[in-house]
Amino acid sequence: MKKEIKVKFKTITPLWTGNVYMKTFEIRPSSLIGTLRFWFEIICYFSNLKLDGFKYEKEKIDFEKFQNMVLDKGADFKALNNIFSEFRLSSSSRIFGCNGWKGWLRIKKIELIGKFSFDNYLNLNKKITIHKKQKLYFSMPYFWGTYEVTFEIEEEIVGPIFYPLLYFMELYGFWGGKWKMGYGRLKVLNVNVEGENLNGEQWRKNEFKFELFGYKNKSFSINKEENDILKVEEGEKEKFEILFNENKKINVLFLNSLYGKDYSEAIKELLKIKAEKKAEYGKEEINKILPLITYSIQNNKNNYKLGFISITNFLKGSEK
Repeated sequence: MKKEIKVKFKTITPLWTGNVYMKTFEIRPSSLIGTLRFWFEIICYFSNLKLDGFKYEKEKIDFEKFQNMVLDKGADFKALNNIFSEFRLSSSSRIFGCNGWKGWLRIKKIELIGKFSFDNYLNLNKKITIHKKQKLYFSMPYFWGTYEVTFEIEEEIVGPIFYPLLYFMELYGFWGGKWKMGYGRLKVLNVNVEGENLNGEQWRKNEFKFELFGYKNKSFSINKEENDILKVEEGEKEKFEILFNENKKINVLFLNSLYGKDYSEAIKELLKIKAEKKAEYGKEEINKILPLITYSIQNNKNNYKLGFISITNFLKGSEK
């Protein structure tokens, strides 16, 4: 059974979902779903789930065979899940779709809310100069404002998969494109399930439950002190090297000295630090270290935190 879940987002940093002309004049559903899928696969990878080498574009269903199996076994979640097991579909393809299957998580509608901009709302300079006259460019136009996404989601995966994924995205994930400039960080303002507004405790779930797809004991907690896939530290830029840790985890470093700065000011400082460290270390993996602007929720106040998130361990040594 499908559930309609409306999620209201507000930009923390610019959102870029460029079209074929590399321009953002609308929020493209395919861009949001694509990045949601990417971060889900990051989580699966660090949870040691097998995803057939992340070659989901090659996963497909024999439609005639699929149709006959549905007629024989039914089309409810359990029946379809068993059929997909016979087709050896990864959990990612079951949820987000593949050739011949549309997936259990889709976007039905995107609605813009209140004042918004598809221009240069923050008055960013097109070009900025950072370390040793290195120049970087802000992509424009971008979206700035608030919008609501109506998701259609298979009820069985809402609690085990969607809520913890949404929470992870709120804390650490990036939507759309241009992540190297810190774009795509969104704040969740509200979650509404079929007319009922949920409080944070109802949807901010720490644990993914992968038992649905035949993986036992493959859940993890985002906020555990000893986390299965996340290693979060605080300090100053001298600790940057921890972002290269070969611990098969997502490594995060928050910089105490940059706490609370706005996007325009913070991103320049973060990019300058990254450029300095690239010159110092000379490691190609630094391209998988992204400037991170996020926030923690304490006493109902949003406290913005600045730093870096590293996925250098993702498919290390086997990139294509």
